[in-house]
Amino acid sequence: MLTPNVVIPASSPLANDGYPYATATDPVENAGLRQYELTNHLGNVVAVISDNHVNNDGIPNGYQPIQLYGREYFGFGGVMRSLNIAGSGYRYGFNGKENDDEVRGANDEIDYGKRGYDPRIGRFMSVDPLAKRYPYYSAYQFAGNTPIQASDLDGNEPWLRQTIKAVSSARNAITAVSTSGTTEAGLVITLSSGMAVDPKGNVLTFSTNGGLAAAFPGNPGGFATNAALSWTANFSFYNEHLRDLRKLMGVGGNMGVSAGWKEVVVLGRSVEQDEKGNAIGNTYQLGLGFGAIPYGEIGSTKSVTTGLILTGTEYDKVYNDKTTVQHQAEQAAVDYDYAQTQLAGGNIANALFMALPSSIKTDYQSVDGKANAYHIVYNYSLYLYPNGLVNLDGKPAWINKTFDTGVEVQKDEDGNYISTSYRNQGKQ
Repeated sequence: MLTPNVVIPASSPLANDGYPYATATDPVENAGLRQYELTNHLGNVVAVISDNHVNNDGIPNGYQPIQLYGREYFGFGGVMRSLNIAGSGYRYGFNGKENDDEVRGANDEIDYGKRGYDPRIGRFMSVDPLAKRYPYYSAYQFAGNTPIQASDLDGNEPWLRQTIKAVSSARNAITAVSTSGTTEAGLVITLSSGMAVDPKGNVLTFSTNGGLAAAFPGNPGGFATNAALSWTANFSFYNEHLRDLRKLMGVGGNMGVSAGWKEVVVLGRSVEQDEKGNAIGNTYQLGLGFGAIPYGEIGSTKSVTTGLILTGTEYDKVYNDKTTVQHQAEQAAVDYDYAQTQLAGGNIANALFMALPSSIKTDYQSVDGKANAYHIVYNYSLYLYPNGLVNLDGKPAWINKTFDTGVEVQKDEDGNYISTSYRNQGKQ
């Protein structure tokens, strides 16, 4: 059971969130009003600690965490009874979800939002509402049957893809949502990013450079009849004859009109075009901005779009794997700091080094023995920095980590990555 003996020095006070700390003159009355969860890479709550104040002859010199709750879990979430510090009324545990003890007893049912889960048998208690999309899984399975490395968010797929897919299915055509930043002064510079989903649930995540930001021969940079700055959310509805997400990448363009209200709110509509100038859909814009002429404008822009295409199942896996990697990075930093604290005699102020996780970066790693085949991987680093109070001569270092999602893609001539499974859909 995790029972750290760590003192946080008074020189590094905890954030003020409106609750009173224990004071030097009254170290008991206000102690423990804050509670902090300690979790692992799956989000499992393994301990909850308080913020009790440490006093030395009436002088506050730090905070001594006291463990209020703690437990360890079997692979599918069952509680190890012999390693359970019950705690009074703490409701959250496995995957950070809330326990529902009313029907099956303590710790024997967990509320995942969409469905209830029984950790004793490692199965949900109702059919997965998305079971038809994943025929290779049991309709009651948990976390893809890989509970050591993955968790189940809520029994459902990522909400944005699901929402866009519902619209695409109803329209029987590709739909996209994106955000854009645009600068106009006769000529145009625009940068966009977003997601397009076809009626089958396949996903294109894309970035678009428009106007002067789109570098290709013969690009005039577009034009606009106003000088303006704007940030907009865009909703694109493509024509039914456009079925292939790959057709949205490469050179394209748009022509449209926009108007402002009190020079703040921006409304617009544009016709999306392919490389030859043919209309392929309509985009509607809503956002904030400022224009020299408040009544609106007419504009035209050429653009270049690059991106990644995955099947819906692959997108969900990559999306959920990133959540797992974020937990792993945070946990790795906590584990390193705890080890350094133990080496320093239990006082974190005397630790020689501390760890800080970097942001998660997406990369593509070549598959051995296959031509033009890559796996999507996530990379992150632990930045190990010396404690300036006790380690003046220490030099910072990095520990690099890689997580392979196993999702295979191929690279086209324009540098876009396209799922092997998506390519094969057209051959079936």
